[in-house]
Amino acid sequence: MAETGMKPASLTTILRRHPATIGDLWHARLFVLKPLVFTTLSFFWVTTGLITLTAGHEAATALLRNAGFGAAAPLAATAGGVLDLVIGALASIRRTVSLALGAMIVVSLAYLLAVTWLLPSLWADPLGPLVKVVPIVLLTLVAAVILPSR
Repeated sequence: MAETGMKPASLTTILRRHPATIGDLWHARLFVLKPLVFTTLSFFWVTTGLITLTAGHEAATALLRNAGFGAAAPLAATAGGVLDLVIGALASIRRTVSLALGAMIVVSLAYLLAVTWLLPSLWADPLGPLVKVVPIVLLTLVAAVILPSR
């Protein structure tokens, strides 16, 4: 200070001169939520896969039979459960999370289109199995946006 004749500004003064922008605030808030977003998506897909392969297998098979799958319904239910498990597992690995996010969106949209075509009555189901897919797709899009670290 004595050598230069300048007095450094206090931290409070510096922060007052350069306040956080909306981008800074979004980044700070989303950074805290980032692990929760990815954990939630992975958990959701693994859990739906496990349910389909265990306690929900009969219900999934019956639903697929009603959709016209006939004798292939048990195999299709098992394949769907395994697919969900794989997607959830891929979402939990840093190197494959991007692939998993793309698969989540494609599979979710395919599911919505197929079920809308084959079993449109599910849109009126009081538990909303199709309605719940929409926020999952939106959360997946948010995850894709916040994924890059650079």
